[in-house]
Amino acid sequence: MSSRTASATRTSRNPPYVSVRVQPPEPISPTRLIKNKTITALGLAYLWYLLENLKSIMIIGGTGSGKTTLLNALLVLLPHKRIAVAEETPEIRLPRSFTNSVLLFTSPLYDYQKNLPGSESAIYLIDLVRYLLRARPDLVVIGESRGREIHELIQGILTGHGGATTFHAEDLVEALMRMTGEAMGVSAEHISAFSSIAVVRKFDWGRRVTSLTEVVWLRAYPYPALNRIKIKEEEFGLVEIGSYDRARDTFTIDLKRSFWLQRLGGVEEVTARAELLQALTDKGVLDAEAVAEAVRQYYRLKRKMP
Repeated sequence: MSSRTASATRTSRNPPYVSVRVQPPEPISPTRLIKNKTITALGLAYLWYLLENLKSIMIIGGTGSGKTTLLNALLVLLPHKRIAVAEETPEIRLPRSFTNSVLLFTSPLYDYQKNLPGSESAIYLIDLVRYLLRARPDLVVIGESRGREIHELIQGILTGHGGATTFHAEDLVEALMRMTGEAMGVSAEHISAFSSIAVVRKFDWGRRVTSLTEVVWLRAYPYPALNRIKIKEEEFGLVEIGSYDRARDTFTIDLKRSFWLQRLGGVEEVTARAELLQALTDKGVLDAEAVAEAVRQYYRLKRKMP
């Protein structure tokens, strides 16, 4: 189990302090998120279906909003995939049965043995992503994208891998503008490499997914999107298929609006998976390993069907 620690001694005007974010020893299960009303079973099933079909998602939100928790829960639903994870701080936990997956984290930027900065021998996030793309993964995951490593992830997505990452931003438009800004330099046409973007926020009453939106590059895929945004002379359609009602604390999703589900023909399958997840939640199956095994059984039954 790893934790994220921040401390201040000599530089603090107040008494020295230590802040520790303790990570749970076991991965959080998707059914627990449903029980906590972070996301609905239908919303999870939709994202699960996209990842299984090697599409890519991005989860955005502020500090402590539950981005990594949602990402981790989604990965539990993919026990049959080879998942490759790159992180700066190891936070993502996969069930012990996921023996075919690869989890790597960056090396410190300081050589403690030589008491010198270790920039020459340091292993950066971008190095890990490049390596993982050679490890024959089905799905490449970056714990949090902050810089140029997102280019390597996008290249992996464009060559046929599924992809997933989190990104620090308060809303979808802010995320798109930051990614295509000078610091990160993502080209406008590469924004649509991410099939769906989930926004998650922290409220006083809990963490909630507030929207599920597909970003469609209209020059490549003409689509009657109601909301449009222009980025670097390229026009994109923002297809919001799910939204959160703060007053009622409910999340509504319309699968028929999904551009990708129409192309994949997956509306009925997503509905069936949502029923499975809701049934597991109602039965109190909240252990990640147990959920992963239920998913394996679901696939075995599907293979036996005519």
